Order: sequence, then C-alpha cells, then structure tokens
Amino acid sequence: MPALPPHVRPSLAALALLAAVLPRVHAAVGTLDGTFAVSANGGATYAIPIAVPPGTAGLAPELALAYDSHAGNGHLGVGWSLSGQSAITRCGRTIVQDGVQGGVRLDARDRFCLDGQRLVAITGGYGEPGTEYRTEIDTFARIVSHGGSAGDPGHFKVWTKAGRILEYGNTADSRVEAQGKAIARSWALNRTSDTTGNYIAYTYTEDAANGEHYLQRIDYTGNASIPASPYNAVELIHEARPDLDTGYVNGSHYQTGKRLKAIRGHRHQRPGAGHRLRIRSLRQPARHHRPGGQPHRQRLRHPRAQDADH
Repeated sequence: MPALPPHVRPSLAALALLAAVLPRVHAAVGTLDGTFAVSANGGATYAIPIAVPPGTAGLAPELALAYDSHAGNGHLGVGWSLSGQSAITRCGRTIVQDGVQGGVRLDARDRFCLDGQRLVAITGGYGEPGTEYRTEIDTFARIVSHGGSAGDPGHFKVWTKAGRILEYGNTADSRVEAQGKAIARSWALNRTSDTTGNYIAYTYTEDAANGEHYLQRIDYTGNASIPASPYNAVELIHEARPDLDTGYVNGSHYQTGKRLKAIRGHRHQRPGAGHRLRIRSLRQPARHHRPGGQPHRQRLRHPRAQDADH
C-alpha cells in the first residue's frame, strides 16, 4: 500500500484523537447526532446542531455545540464552544498586512477581525467613525463603524450579500469594554434583521470587574415594521465552575468563571414550551487535581436533549 501523502496524515491523526475524546454517537433516545470533519489546519472538529423553535421567514438562531481539538478552555470546557455566535474583536498587526508586528494594544494601533476574518478599510481611516471595511477574504459584506472615537468605534453595522443587516456592539451589554478601561475589546452581535423588519435580538451578561462576557438569551420572531415583539426565544443557563480560567490582554484582566449548564427553548413566550438541551457531566471528579491543588479543566460529556419539564 503506498504511503499516505503528508497533508492527509494530520487529518487521520486528528480523527483518531476525536474518536478517543468524544462520547459515542448513536440513535438512543435523548442522544444528539453530530458531524465529524477536519479543519483546514488539521484539527479534529465535531458539530452537534441544536434544535430551536422556528423563526419568521427563516430568520432564527443557528446554534450548535462545536468541538475543535485546537480550541482552548471556554464556557463549554476544553475544546468545545457554542457556534452561531458572532463578534468583531481586536486583533494584532502583522508584517505581511501592516509592515509591522504587534499584539493587541487596546488603542488605535489595533486592527479588527469579524469572526476571525481581518477587516480591511475601503474608505476612511482605520478605526475612525464612518470608515467602511471589507473582510480580507471578501464575503461581499459591507461593514461600517459608527460613533465612538479614533481606534474605539461605538458600534459596527454589517450588510450581508444575503440581505441580512447585523449590528455589533450597539447595546450596552454587547459592547464589551476591557477590564479596568473605557475602551472596547470586542463588539458582540446584538441584532440580526432582514429587509422586511424581522429580527433576532441577543442579550449578554457582562461582568466588567472581572472581564467576563457571555451570551444569556436570544429573542426572535419580532418585527420592527409592524411592530411586533418576539415570541420565541432561546435561554442559555450558566453556573459557576471550579476551574477558573484567566488571562491578560495588555494589562487588562479577563476570565472564564462560568460554564454553560443548559440551553432552553421558549415557544410563544412560554418557558420550556420548546426544546431543552441539558449539558451533563461538564466536570471532572473533585478528587483529581492538577499540581498546586487546582482542579482539572472541565470537559464536556454526554450532552442530552430532553423535555423541559424533566
């Protein structure tokens, strides 16, 4: 048998790792089927779609539990995250793109990234109010910064090729200030709408003192043109975790002190009338500790769908 080409070998290794760390996927009642894949950088990935109550004209959250073997320790433990969220974040400069290397400084020297895609200024000065951007790999989205000051826009607005309008950081809880500073470190998605007025609204919890920020609730089926309030929603329930994860960006502290416990769908404004996903066993036994007495990092095990009254 001929040798495998070099670009295939990391993929096979990644899949072997994925099979070892993930729970078995089968069709038993309450289990969640997912999809295996390999990322462009050779990481093992796995996605479990989350069913939510329907939206209006197809406008509804698209959420999934996403595993990436290269990912860190977040609100779903090591390697796992909740996909379907979006944010514009500060990113550092590079030799290739900027002629100089530099990390995030929390000032006007920073660049911006939309879900990891570098923003390139088309008109106006970088970081200035009213500047128009495109993503470096063009997605045909028009991105404009609004308000704020040089290097610290108040919020962003995005017009997509599909006709959606996205707002980032246009509410107090979606504009995420760096801990101990007035400057924003990221702008989370706070609203998605279509051309007929249907919209999705995102609500966050921000612990400014400790530098923690996470999605709390998604309300949708609202319409700003009629107007009509949303009647379907998704609630994300968090709890404290023992393995506090901390770090610093240019002297500003951030932490992950919560873990996602459950995701609950609300249909027609009735709590629990929709789908519920309980995140079970997002923990390691307390008797197992790392050196220094710190508990092991959390790992997701056995997410299960169930009726909301269980």
